[in-house]
Amino acid sequence: MKRKFVISAAVAALLAGGTVTAVAASADDKPVKPKISSSDAVNTALKERSGTVGSVSLDDGVWEIEIADGKDKGHEVRVDAKNGEVVGVERDDRDDADDAADRDDVPAQGTKVDAERAASAAVALQAGTVTDVEFEDGRWEVEVRAEDGTEHDVHVDATTGKASAAPADDADDTDDDDRDND
Repeated sequence: MKRKFVISAAVAALLAGGTVTAVAASADDKPVKPKISSSDAVNTALKERSGTVGSVSLDDGVWEIEIADGKDKGHEVRVDAKNGEVVGVERDDRDDADDAADRDDVPAQGTKVDAERAASAAVALQAGTVTDVEFEDGRWEVEVRAEDGTEHDVHVDATTGKASAAPADDADDTDDDDRDND
């Protein structure tokens, strides 16, 4: 009887320890709100490299801004989300096969709505922090993280600046661009 009690106590301790670990891990995964906004990061990046912003994304506390310079060259400018300092600039010669698709996802010169305006329109529709802005399929796709941590996708028309909630992704669909569930 004593042996069964010791085994039960050991199993209970393991289960309790596993629960604490899981709770601690999930608490660490909560995203931190950046001190530097996406708009400020874009302005900083454009001072470093001029051109047309194709995307803005927050990754591990660093804003990554893709800029096309109009000379078939692209640049990624990385801006620290805590202090607004440029932490890196990379040039993309646009000769890599894997970058060919990215060239189509840069707003055309003269597009009325830029990345900064798209981010502002998205936040006006869905309150929160912008974490990603990309130009795809002729429109801006903006991700906004609400105060409760929920991610919201917002589409912004590249001509009018009108923001609308993006349709929810199909849970069975692993490819965001293809909704036929094949």
